[in-house]
Amino acid sequence: MKTGDIAALLVQGMQSQVSGTTDIGYHIGTVLSWDDITAANTIRINGNEFNNLRVITAGPAINIEEGDTVVVMRFQTQYFILGKVAAPGAGAAMRAVAGFEPGAVTASSTDWADLGGPYVSTYIGPSRKALILVSCTTNCGDNAAGCMSFAISGATNQGPNGLRGTWLNPAGDRVAVSTTQAVLLSQADGLNQGQTTFSARYYADNGSAIFDTRSITVFPF
Repeated sequence: MKTGDIAALLVQGMQSQVSGTTDIGYHIGTVLSWDDITAANTIRINGNEFNNLRVITAGPAINIEEGDTVVVMRFQTQYFILGKVAAPGAGAAMRAVAGFEPGAVTASSTDWADLGGPYVSTYIGPSRKALILVSCTTNCGDNAAGCMSFAISGATNQGPNGLRGTWLNPAGDRVAVSTTQAVLLSQADGLNQGQTTFSARYYADNGSAIFDTRSITVFPF
């Protein structure tokens, strides 16, 4: 087939899509409203408003907000939201990340200490929400207490907080316990949109604490 013939077929296909004479078409829409719980929505496509379009998503949730640009597929008279359009550096690279440090470290001060990670970085999207999991095995005793938390830097700058960490206070003989703390942060907690790093910090009270098999996992959504 000649190059001119191929070009003619492409033009014909695009014209058919615009006129709506093909079974399948693709459109760009703007989100006018979106309900995070029910996914009820209003989408503007070519100046027309469509209510409660179906959503195609590979996971249990899809991060769409009012004002977002979405790709919409049409099959005959049915429209389906394929997903959100995001430019590099503006949420396209948003992903879950995890950091792990297998070696043991020791904290012996009530001043939060950076003992070598783990550190993880990811992009926090326009929803300004993230779930952070902090895990470690803590070994302390003789009425000592130990905590692993995290500091935030980048688009958001916050110090470590004992309410966002794992705690062990055996109040007796030395013991080692594996613990995990789940922390949900949002705009209300001061989380901003943009590239963000989460860095482990360690604390010990009334003695020393040993931290092993340390990890931080961040799920932006």
